[in-house]
Amino acid sequence: MNTWINDIVLEVWIQDPTSRAFRLDLTPLGSAPLQQMSGTELELARSTLDAGTLGVAEPPAEWWSITEECTSISSVMGARPDMISPTAETGTLEATLRDMPGLLSIGIGPGTPIRLRHNQTPLWNGWIDDVTVTWHKAGGSTSTLSATDWVSHARRITRYGRQIDTEPAIDRFTHLIWESLDVNLPTMWIHDLTTLTSARRECCAVLDEASLADHLTWSATTGGFLWCPRPDLEVASAIIREIRSPNQAVFSVWSDTADPSFLDADVTAGTSQIVNELELSQHFIARDDGQQAVGTTPSTWRDTASISNWGIRPATADVSVSDTADLPAVAADIMARSTVRGETVSSITVKGTDWIAAETPPQPLDTTAIVIRGRAHRLIVATVAHSLTPTNWTTTLTTIRSATK
Repeated sequence: MNTWINDIVLEVWIQDPTSRAFRLDLTPLGSAPLQQMSGTELELARSTLDAGTLGVAEPPAEWWSITEECTSISSVMGARPDMISPTAETGTLEATLRDMPGLLSIGIGPGTPIRLRHNQTPLWNGWIDDVTVTWHKAGGSTSTLSATDWVSHARRITRYGRQIDTEPAIDRFTHLIWESLDVNLPTMWIHDLTTLTSARRECCAVLDEASLADHLTWSATTGGFLWCPRPDLEVASAIIREIRSPNQAVFSVWSDTADPSFLDADVTAGTSQIVNELELSQHFIARDDGQQAVGTTPSTWRDTASISNWGIRPATADVSVSDTADLPAVAADIMARSTVRGETVSSITVKGTDWIAAETPPQPLDTTAIVIRGRAHRLIVATVAHSLTPTNWTTTLTTIRSATK
């Protein structure tokens, strides 16, 4: 057993492993409860399928801690730092456990809900994908749990668009989630809806076969907003924020001369982010004599001044604007936020205890400020990654330069 000093808890949603009761919907075949039946509980050799005891739904599933068996935990969740086609990263968690070869026999397997928290502050949640047991020649074993969040699920779901002739990009995004996911996933805006501008740009009906994640990204690109999951104690939520938001409050400040300070900071300056030739693929439903078909029209937009300085830096993006007169504004927005503006901070690593001690620990898509040698960098948090052992906790924030015009 390992004693974790930072109030970290890793939990799985399973039936109490110490229970001797059997439930058809929770208890895996070959598990300990099947081998320890007594009294009025189900016994395969004696009980019948119409026995009254089969109707008893106890004990139910519950959050069960496996923290003490863990030797290390790592997680990441958030948005891809892409200002061209805003999308989410597939969040991942990996936990290593020592001498726990019987995970499957107690119900910990593919599809099992799993979450990571500090006291009541959620750090990550999702579902287990893989369980791997490594047997060591010298004795003992190591088990590895690998899990992903709902973005992975969204990338596996196929959608055939949404046949609503016109609706704001924010509505398209939320309706796609509500109609497609088999979990109750709240969608939340960081901003007051009344202050949104480009996110109210109208989307047209589309019929394309693509993943739910792709359709969400098309809506975000059309509306000029970022999106990603955010952890919660019960089910992750979908967080959305406009890219251009100069008035959002800064949730945390990290400095090289004052507390809380960072351990490391990566400052970058370069031309890799430049986009000055953009090909937009406009998706729509083509209608002809009562028949519907997938329609796609490409258009190319250029920033000639940037091309003269840096040469052609091409990129592509998919949109579904209702009024094609909006295409120039969409292209201009993308290229404006993909220009050189000097150095910026791409990531910082901080002590996990400092991260959790912040009045509002920065989560994906929060605004943060980083002060290095007297210069303040105002940034948007893209991803939050935690690396944990029983005695050590570091948190790495990757960031996006905040667009403020």
